[in-house]
Amino acid sequence: MPPNCSRSAAQDLPKRLRGRTMRGAWKGNSPRCAANLINHFLCRALPSWRAGRYTSAMAGLDKLREAIYSRDFKEPTRSPEGELPPEALQESAKPIPRSWTERQPNASAPLAAATGKQRHWIRNGVIIGVAAILVGGGWLGYTLFLATSDVGFSIEGPKEVSAGEPTVYTIRVTNRSSVPLTEVSATLTFPPGTITPDSMEIPFSAPRIRVPIGDVPAGERTEREVRVQLVGQAGHMHTIAGLLLYRPENISSQLTRETDMTTTIARVPIAVSVDVPERISSGQEVKMIIAVDSELSVVLPNMSLGVEFPAGFVFDRAEPDPIAPNKPIWSLGELVGGQSRTITVFGTLAGEPEEAKPFRMRVGQYEAANDRWLAVIEHTQTPLIASPFLLAQATLNGARGGALQPGTRVTGSVFYRNNLPDRVENLTVSASFPENLVDLRSVRAERGFYDVGKKSLVWNPSSESRLRELAAGGEGTLAFSFELKQALPINSFADKNFLFPVITLIDTANPPPAYRGIELGSEDRIEYRMASVLGLIGRTTYYESPFPNTGPLPPKVRETTTYTVFWELTSGGNDLRDVEVRGELAAGVEWRDQVTSDLGTVTFNPATHEVIWRIRDLPAATGVLRAPIRAAIQVAIAPAENQIGTSPNLLQNVRASGRDLFADVTQDVTVPNVSTELKSDSQSKQIEWRVAP
Repeated sequence: MPPNCSRSAAQDLPKRLRGRTMRGAWKGNSPRCAANLINHFLCRALPSWRAGRYTSAMAGLDKLREAIYSRDFKEPTRSPEGELPPEALQESAKPIPRSWTERQPNASAPLAAATGKQRHWIRNGVIIGVAAILVGGGWLGYTLFLATSDVGFSIEGPKEVSAGEPTVYTIRVTNRSSVPLTEVSATLTFPPGTITPDSMEIPFSAPRIRVPIGDVPAGERTEREVRVQLVGQAGHMHTIAGLLLYRPENISSQLTRETDMTTTIARVPIAVSVDVPERISSGQEVKMIIAVDSELSVVLPNMSLGVEFPAGFVFDRAEPDPIAPNKPIWSLGELVGGQSRTITVFGTLAGEPEEAKPFRMRVGQYEAANDRWLAVIEHTQTPLIASPFLLAQATLNGARGGALQPGTRVTGSVFYRNNLPDRVENLTVSASFPENLVDLRSVRAERGFYDVGKKSLVWNPSSESRLRELAAGGEGTLAFSFELKQALPINSFADKNFLFPVITLIDTANPPPAYRGIELGSEDRIEYRMASVLGLIGRTTYYESPFPNTGPLPPKVRETTTYTVFWELTSGGNDLRDVEVRGELAAGVEWRDQVTSDLGTVTFNPATHEVIWRIRDLPAATGVLRAPIRAAIQVAIAPAENQIGTSPNLLQNVRASGRDLFADVTQDVTVPNVSTELKSDSQSKQIEWRVAP
């Protein structure tokens, strides 16, 4: 044990360090505390470390002694490669003294002794420095960590609230330390839609409220209250986050604490009711009354009602008018308890029998600039399309809607059914369509006929025996077909986006006795969209060209002749988007980089030998009321001997595609390969089209 080392002091020091009085003992007694800690290290830790090193060294000597005196011990030999030659030994050998001499004093001994003392002081200095760092770090950790844990921070409030109703939250700060807290403040972050005292608007962003608290004395608790209105839908959980800033009196840095709590919207004191029939016949006019009632004890500002209509509903008008013709949104203004707002909507609803038609409504804050909602309540009303007593529905090409391609043959069918609990006699079914879009010579009806006066296909008991009597729940199918005209009736620029409606009727001349005087017949209407016809023509010229062409005509073997290839596009009855025309240069054909086009851009890919013409928008009636869109390119060919007597191809795999914006389909067309036959060049003769020797 080192000098001045008291065993009782060395043993007692760890207990004093573990005690909670360390912080107080340190204050004002720093030198004494450091001395005690260093004394403990020298008296207990250092001797133990030295003893460990001594024990380890002695154990190594014992193992070496056992190895030397064992029977299996072999003296290590030195490899010949490692020995020095005799000449080197003679040169480096020193004379050996012949007799004992007096031991000369070592001049470096005092220096070694001095160096040993310096090492002793350096070692002690390092130990003292490490001890000081440990003590200072422990004190700093206690100040920052334990002092922080001595500060309590919480947000207290109701677990469940009613939307829009005033709610009080309590901020509680508890100082369990022995040091006063200064510069204390709390910041609460509320969910979007929370109305704060500073602003009575309903915000779309998360509002923050800063609450100054001031000083909190040691051992005391301080509370502050915040009053807000949470706005949201029932069942939604909202988190309120809190951040506490404070500074203990004995340090200069600010410290923080965080906490949060969750509140659930348990009830929304706003009711939405809808007055609309539960079952609506397809095509029937609908009157829908929407009422918004408030039971709020306070005012909710700037509220709106939005309605999302189902597919098949055609909006007619409303009372009052919406904020915009194409936006079914109504401003409700301030919602006050005990008041009601009423909106009446008129329109027509169409759909399949028993099809659900959901009307979705929401009440809340609407931001027109960003077209977004912060809903307070949502409500859905779902009437059904009623099945008529007698049902008849037409289908074209196996679908109840879609696009029809001009110039194609269409197959159709009519499904009919008796939904009455009694049989029905003498039924008549008819189906009508636009005559101006159909080649009437191609109309066919299986066991039916085309009535010119009614402009419709007709099936009656005379032509179809199954219609003489139809049992309760009985059903059947009637077939027909026709061919659409290739050319649509485009007479002005307004003639575009053609519809093809099919109207089906079913009725009886002899209703059952229990249903006499009741309208049993029904009408079904379905609409199809007429697709546009993308047209493409490819042709070759020599004389009639925007570029001068050179070379012999007819083309000769191993001599170069240039040609101009034209592409012409037409659009039909609808606007087309992203139109592309592609073609590949045939073998032996060269690109001459001469291009012109009325619209779009023409590019050439030398790697694939592909020519691409791209057009962003191709308007309707191009090629009908407007001139076709043209592009021209120049190519060259030097025919080979095996092409004598032929008209070589210049462009092959020529095709075009584009998106029909009205019919929402992609149109594709291909054309024959373009060759040296100059059929469209009025100045050319047929003898100039084939390769000559």
